[in-house]
Amino acid sequence: MQQTQCHNTSDKSKADGKLSYPLPEKPVEPVHPELYFFAGRTAYALLAQLISVLSSAMPGSAYDQAGYANAARNSLKDLGRGPAAPFLQGVRQPTLDQSLAKYNGDPYAVIDAAGRTNKSINGGAAGAAAGSLASDAGTCP
Repeated sequence: MQQTQCHNTSDKSKADGKLSYPLPEKPVEPVHPELYFFAGRTAYALLAQLISVLSSAMPGSAYDQAGYANAARNSLKDLGRGPAAPFLQGVRQPTLDQSLAKYNGDPYAVIDAAGRTNKSINGGAAGAAAGSLASDAGTCP
């Protein structure tokens, strides 16, 4: 059975007992920016769902839990907005009273809403990542 070498080594390196690693033939390409968006959006959606689960497990009344969920979701929105957060402070960030009014005073609906994200944005991020990966299909040697 014949063995194949994974990389070329010079005769000198064999004699010295040291291994030399050749440079790759093609430079390594950076990860596509679409994948960063997809990873960030996926993390955002998972954290939003985690907020809903954790706030339900918090001690206190259902209204206290709804308050935790509402505040945590508004903080997550600030985090997700990144450097633009100071300019978008308060945009689409309802207070607990506004959220309770929207859901007819039902604190469980507020907790449930804290775990929902925009499926269109999530799907767009996944589609961009899939398209980015598909465009590179077949470029490997």
